[in-house]
Amino acid sequence: MSAIRKGDHVRFLNSVGDGVVTRVTADGKVFVRDETGFELPFFANEVVVVEEGSTIVPKVQTPSKTSGRHDSAHAPAAEPAPQHRDDRKRPMDRDKVNAYLCYLPEVGQNLGDAAYEVYLVNDSAYDLSVFYSSGRDDRRQVRYRGTVPFDSIELLETFTPQELNDRARTSLVLTPFMQDSPFPRKEPAIVEVKVEGTKFFKKNAFVPNDFFDDDAIIYPVVRDDRPVPVKKVNAEKLAEAMMEKEKAAAPAPKRRREGARIRHNDPLVVDLHIEELLDTTAGMGHKEILDYQLEEVRKVMEAHRKPQDKGMQIVFIHGKGNGVLRQQVLALLRREYPRSETRDASFQEYGFGATLVTIR
Repeated sequence: MSAIRKGDHVRFLNSVGDGVVTRVTADGKVFVRDETGFELPFFANEVVVVEEGSTIVPKVQTPSKTSGRHDSAHAPAAEPAPQHRDDRKRPMDRDKVNAYLCYLPEVGQNLGDAAYEVYLVNDSAYDLSVFYSSGRDDRRQVRYRGTVPFDSIELLETFTPQELNDRARTSLVLTPFMQDSPFPRKEPAIVEVKVEGTKFFKKNAFVPNDFFDDDAIIYPVVRDDRPVPVKKVNAEKLAEAMMEKEKAAAPAPKRRREGARIRHNDPLVVDLHIEELLDTTAGMGHKEILDYQLEEVRKVMEAHRKPQDKGMQIVFIHGKGNGVLRQQVLALLRREYPRSETRDASFQEYGFGATLVTIR
C-alpha cells in the first residue's frame, strides 16, 4: 500500500465515513477533513486511500441510535445520524460549553459482571461534533464519531469489564457548532483522559449526580469552553466537587492525605509510597507505578507555582529502596522546575528517604 499523502481521499477503517487528508505528521498521524468540514486525527493504519473503482467499506456496522439509559446487549458504537430537534429551544443562557464523560454499570447487574455504558453529557446551547477513541499506550480505536445535540445526553459505547484495559487512555475531540443557524465560533476541545480502572469495581466510586437517576463516575471534560486538564477519572474528588455547595457552610475539611501546611513555615509533606497514593496496584507494572508517582510530584509542584508560594518548602518522601524513585524525582525537578532548590530533607525527621524542595 502506497504512503498516505496530503490531498488523498481516504476511508476510515474503524468507523463510518471518509474525507480528504489535510496533513501527515512525522510521528505517523494523519489528519482528515470529513464532509462536515471538521479535521480529525487518525493513525495511518486506521485509514485507507480510496482509489478509482475501490469498493472498500469500513469494518464496523452502524447500529440504530439510542438515547438515555438502556438494557441492550453489548455492541460497538458507530456514527449515529445527526438529530435535528427543531421542536426544542436552545438554552441560549448557556452559551459556554460544558461537557461531561459519564460511566455507569448496566441496570440490574452487579459490579464485576456488569457491562459499562459510556455517555457524553452536552450541557450547553451548542451541538457538539464528537470524535471519541480509546486504547492502550499510544494506540487508539475509534469508539464513536457523531453529533451530540445541545442540552442532551448521548450513549457513546458499551464495554465489558474484560475490555476495561482497552479504555485505559481515552481521547475526545469536541467541536462546538449550531446546526442550521449562524453561531459564534468556538475552538475545538481536545481532551486526554487516563482512566483509573480499579475504580470501576468499587461501589462507592459511583456517586449521585445531576444527570442520571443512577450513581455514576462523571468526568468533566470541558468547563466553560476550556478543556479540563485533569488526566485521571477520580470518583472521590468528583464527589467532593459535587458536594461543594453543601460543604461551603461546613467547618474546614481535614487535611488531605498527602499533607497540608498547618503553620506558614511548616513544609508540605507528600508521601510518594504507592500504597499511600492508590488503594491497589492490581494490573500495574513497575513502570506504570513509577509514572504514577512522578505524576503526583508534578501535580503538587504545579499546584504551588503562585507568587505567594515563593519560599514554600515541600518534602517528598520517596524512601531509600534502590534509589530509582529518588533519582527520577530529582531528574524531574531539575528538568521541569529548575528554579526550585532541592536538597536532602532532615535526616532526624525523614531518614535517608526524603527530598526537600524550596519554591523559588
